Amino acid sequence: MGLTGDRYVGEVDGHTIELVRNNWTKQLTLSVDGRELASESTMFPHNIELKGQFDHQGARRTVVAHSTIKKILGLPIDADDGVEVDGTPVALKKTK
Repeated sequence: MGLTGDRYVGEVDGHTIELVRNNWTKQLTLSVDGRELASESTMFPHNIELKGQFDHQGARRTVVAHSTIKKILGLPIDADDGVEVDGTPVALKKTK
């Protein structure tokens, strides 16, 4: 986890998928093509699942992001983040 947060970006059928953790505002946000679909507070470390939908060529696509806390000796140390579109994992690249 970065000091100020993390930003993961992937692409599906020409749409940009972003999962952004902002450690200053304590927020995890899921966006598609710059439009926020869902967000949740990360004030206290916990597992998070964000869900949303977007349109692609007239079809509704479902996007689900997850952030699963990794712990050592009961203390949160990191998170495993991922995104799926219609049940298929999206390859994400950490950009920040």
